Amino acid sequence: AISGRRGKEILADCVAAFTADPSAADIAVALAKTEFDRGRNAQAFVWGKKAIDADPNAAEAYVFIGGAEQNAGHGKAAKEAYKRYLQLAPGGRYASDLRAIVGSL
Repeated sequence: AISGRRGKEILADCVAAFTADPSAADIAVALAKTEFDRGRNAQAFVWGKKAIDADPNAAEAYVFIGGAEQNAGHGKAAKEAYKRYLQLAPGGRYASDLRAIVGSL
């Protein structure tokens, strides 16, 4: 839905929902993923950080933080974020890909 014509409206609604409930790590993770998918790495990083501020165990937030760091050329920070994801979700949907990436960083 976000990639459709109403994407900006949906993003604004998600931002408003998180603002209303800053403990909603899942909303911040969804925003981090959306921004990362749109190529907006700085915004993905910010939303990932907000997610882990709300819930340090929000594993998927570390995927988008790591991706943003990797795209910025910060290999060490990316590796640390990916490793944290792997600690929290060793069988998660990103685990096999991130194991390969961690090995190459």
